[in-house]
Parts: sequence; C-alpha cells; structure tokens
Amino acid sequence: YLTELLRFTILQFYYLPESSESKRVAEELIKVNKRIDQLAIIAAINCEDFDPPNFKHCRQNEYGGDSFPKLRLFVPPEKRYNSKEREIKRHFDVPYTEKEMTENKIFKFITTNIPNKSTSLDSYTITPFLNSDSMNKVILFTDKYFPGLIFRGLTCNFYDKLLFATVH
Repeated sequence: YLTELLRFTILQFYYLPESSESKRVAEELIKVNKRIDQLAIIAAINCEDFDPPNFKHCRQNEYGGDSFPKLRLFVPPEKRYNSKEREIKRHFDVPYTEKEMTENKIFKFITTNIPNKSTSLDSYTITPFLNSDSMNKVILFTDKYFPGLIFRGLTCNFYDKLLFATVH
C-alpha cells in the first residue's frame, strides 16, 4: 500500500483542533479536495496526537515556525527505485510559504507542483519513441508548452505502466 502512495501528490495538513485558523483552513481544504478530484491526496494530521519532539512537522521548523496550521506538499519522485543506490526514492517535500491559506491559493499550490512525467517529442524523436516496444504509449498533441493538470496527474499515476509523451 505504501508503495502505491508514491504515485500520488500528497498534501499534508498539520493542525491543532482548538485553533480557529485550523478550522477555517480545514473548510478551505474540503473545497479544494472537491476541485482536485483524486489528482492528489489530502491528509490531515492532528498534532495533539503526537509527541512534538518526535514528530518533526508538528514542532518548530524552518518552514512554518511553530504556528498552526501548516501545509506541506509531497511530490512523487521521477523514478520510484534507484537501481544504482538500491533504494526507494522518497517524495520531494515542498513547504507552503504563502501567508494566506485560501481555497484558490492552496489549489494553485497543489496543481502547479504536480509533476509532468512525459517526454517531449519532436520530428527527430517521435519515430524512436513509437518504435520502442517497452510499453503502451500515450501521446498528447497540444499547442500548449506545459500539459494540463489531468494529463500530468495521469503521468504520475501510470508512469510505470504507460509511456507518456507530448508533441507541441
């Protein structure tokens, strides 16, 4: 189950139950969760349930001080397994640095950090890509430089089952 989570972008919401700001941000996150529709996971962590010295994100740190609530985004790595180092790659940790925690700002924070794991193709690289027999392929033909949110979400969720590419 934990290796399956490596496919997803995960927003962690660290809160204190008695904090009115935590309650307000929780309501904003409910709205955000409806908008992202399974492209990312939102996890709420009650910091009163942990001994702060043993849970680093619930204690004072360089990103959010000791104020609550805190948001941190964990973005999937490029490859899950590094064969040279023989280790599973972990998510990249992206702290939320905005002062305001509103629905639109949180949504933008999540969606701009969902990675694009597709290959960019041109007239020289499309033939070798199509002739490779390694996996089934998905090609997005677009006039946009950066693929849309749904396509980027698909590249994260299925990057080890399908080859994704874009043609501009």
